[in-house]
Amino acid sequence: MNKQELRSFTLQERSALSPDLISSMSEKICAEFIRLYQNPSLVICAYSPIRNEVDTKLVFKYYQHIFLPKTIENEIYFYQYTGKLKLGKFKVLEPEEVIPLNQVPDVVIVPGVGFDRTGARVGYGKGYYDRFFARIGKTEKVGFAYSFQIADRISDTQPFDIKMNRIITEKEILL
Repeated sequence: MNKQELRSFTLQERSALSPDLISSMSEKICAEFIRLYQNPSLVICAYSPIRNEVDTKLVFKYYQHIFLPKTIENEIYFYQYTGKLKLGKFKVLEPEEVIPLNQVPDVVIVPGVGFDRTGARVGYGKGYYDRFFARIGKTEKVGFAYSFQIADRISDTQPFDIKMNRIITEKEILL
């Protein structure tokens, strides 16, 4: 399956999810993440969900150091979540306060339109996360996805496409 086929399929499937199903699957995914990364003082980069993405709010409650992305020009930068969010670029909730991430995070929770079993990721096509990972260097990258977002293989990945170390769905943990 190529990126466009996966993107088309998963966005259609995700748009049909009910709020109850999103909540149930998101709770399972977040619980697995917390089970795997039990230290509440880890520095975690996460995201505010859009378009029926996996909801990360349970992660926000567990960890003491959560950073969320803000899009500035054509790059994403992470800022500390202090409980206050405002609507930003692309209608994504972003941290209201501007306390920047000033270290390499322990773990980055990565949203995606789709993933494959090798760790490859398909986003919305702008390359924000790939450029972010190239900038910050080595960190643990964990994709959050529903099981239907996983393909066996994405046929048209590129060398600049950064792979995940782990992918968590409501049914399994990959890699």
